Amino acid sequence: KARRPGWEPLPRAHPLRAMEDNSDGAPYEEPLIAALAAKEDGNEALKSADLPKAIEHYERALELCEEALALSPQPPALRNNDLVRYAGGAYALVDTAYPQFGDYLLQDLSTYQVVTTKVRYEEVSTRFRRKDLTAVPRELFDLRLACLQNLTLVSLKLARGSKRSADFEDTVQRADSALAMDGRAAKALMRKGVALIELKEVNEAAKALAMASAVTRGKDAEVQRLLEIVMMAKGKAKGKGKSKGKAKGLEPCAMCNRFGCTDVNCTATAATSSSEEEDPGVGETPAAK
Repeated sequence: KARRPGWEPLPRAHPLRAMEDNSDGAPYEEPLIAALAAKEDGNEALKSADLPKAIEHYERALELCEEALALSPQPPALRNNDLVRYAGGAYALVDTAYPQFGDYLLQDLSTYQVVTTKVRYEEVSTRFRRKDLTAVPRELFDLRLACLQNLTLVSLKLARGSKRSADFEDTVQRADSALAMDGRAAKALMRKGVALIELKEVNEAAKALAMASAVTRGKDAEVQRLLEIVMMAKGKAKGKGKSKGKAKGLEPCAMCNRFGCTDVNCTATAATSSSEEEDPGVGETPAAK
């Protein structure tokens, strides 16, 4: 099968090699399959606690996602609910297509609101031309989002090891990158909430965890436990009249002295806490999506 010049096939023993061999030859499939392989390599590195290597693989997968998107087929017209990228990197669904006019209204996926432009004193729905939009295959969108959420998990594990505020701030930034793709990404919301608890930013943590709770319909025990922690902290801080967004009223863990501890071996938190060794994603047992 003909391959693009300079493209290296997966090793024959790789579990995704069969997918590569059986692909229909569409140009974007080569980097897409390679991105899937890089993501799986990242998952393996994460499971073996090789966090720097996991970051390397996930970031390589993101690079390959960009290459795949550049080669993905672009239909002349779009339909309602098609995934698109617009405005230099934002993601959206086509909310309403007007094929007779050749323009489109978009629902931004970070806010789940129709994209608008302010005209004088009112917000008016923005109409986009086809040339301003890049159609995004669903499998490519899902893969990119999964890599960003897994990078958030890796960042959180590194921050828990270092206990440095700057590292927890990095986790928040990683989570925000995922949430820019999907503002209802439950794993990113939970991990952002955990990092914000560690930073004692209780009000912001409450927002993230409340959204995670809504997305998971209150069925994720860890999200509910963390949300209870921040709501208790908000109540204590409010009682002292000194909150300003900081958790002045929540005491550090009596065992490890870490704020908002989630270690099952510590008595200051619920017995159902996630351990430091294995931090499961929201609604899933595996650590990596």
